[in-house]
Parts: sequence; structure tokens; C-alpha cells
Amino acid sequence: MAVAPYQDSTIKQFLTEKDPSRRSVLTKLWLESKISELGIVSVTSALLIATFCATFSWYNTSASPWSALACWTSGLVIAVGSLGTAAQQTLSLNHLKSYPGFENEICDYVGHDATNTAGNTVRQPAYSRIYILQIPVMMLKLSFVLFLVGLGLAVWDASIKRGRNSAESKIAVAYTITVIFVGINYAISSIFLYRKTSKVKAA
Repeated sequence: MAVAPYQDSTIKQFLTEKDPSRRSVLTKLWLESKISELGIVSVTSALLIATFCATFSWYNTSASPWSALACWTSGLVIAVGSLGTAAQQTLSLNHLKSYPGFENEICDYVGHDATNTAGNTVRQPAYSRIYILQIPVMMLKLSFVLFLVGLGLAVWDASIKRGRNSAESKIAVAYTITVIFVGINYAISSIFLYRKTSKVKAA
């Protein structure tokens, strides 16, 4: 859950742009994209919060191991934190847009002066600031993982208690296969999109 490559390359693009007018355009495009991203995170976090809350009602939580409940409870809190952080950042960025010359303010916030190998001063992304801007997305991903881990702990605990030939054991195997399938496809999708984005930036 480190800084996403596309964030680094996009920010570096407008930080190092020499033409002021083009830098302004690139900064505005990045800002609009970031606000849209936060909107998606807010909606997804709200849906995930509803999923966590529903889990406590339809699943027999009293028979679940404490580790599963700990994952679900922690995931719920993190999802709420993701929603709140995304909303706060959206409000702040929209408020920033109302000021003249906000493009320069954004460049100052996400970038810093650094010295390259030739001894020249260049603008580079400030990774601590980029990390802050990615907190909603990272918390959302973590809450997804905690939900799946908690569900896995619950179904496998039931499988162990009921025995190898029980229906619970078959459910646990089916769940594991499904999670592996989803994880592989998620990884393929993410890698493809990141590589595609890198090629577009390089062009």
C-alpha cells in the first residue's frame, strides 16, 4: 500500500513542466482527477460500511472466533475512517479551487526542491504529502482485506469444528478458491492498468 506509481509519475509531470500555462493545465487535470477519485472512494467506503454492518446481522457472530470479529470490527472502523478522510480531503481541495492561483499552491504542497546528481535544484514529488493524499484509498483497500480475512477465519473455524466431510468444510474450500481467483484477477487488472498508464506517460 505504498505510493502508487501513477500518482508519482503524474505529479512529477506537472512539477517539472517548464511552460507555466501547460503546468497550470496539468495541475488542474490532476486536481479534477483527484477529486473524482475521492468521490469514488467515498461511495465505495459507504457500501463497504453497509456490508460490514450487514455481516453482523446475517452471520452467526456468536459462534465465530474472536479473530474474525476483530477483523470485521477493525475493518469497519477503517472503512469509516476512509470515508471521513475522503470527505475531508474533497472539501479541502474544492475549497482550494476557489482561490486564484491555486495551481501554484498545489505545486508547493505536493513538491519540494531537491538536488540531482549534477548538483542542480529540481522539483520532486514530496512523498510524505503524496502519502497523505492516498490515505483514503489505502484505508479502503485495507478494510477490504480485513473483511475477506475475517470471513475466511469464520468459515475455516466452522470447518475445523464440524470436520473434514461437513458442509462447512466444503464451503471453506469453495471460499478459498474464490478468494484466490478474485485475488489473481485483481492483481492482473492492477498490473495491466499501471503498465498502460506508464506507457502513456512515457509517450
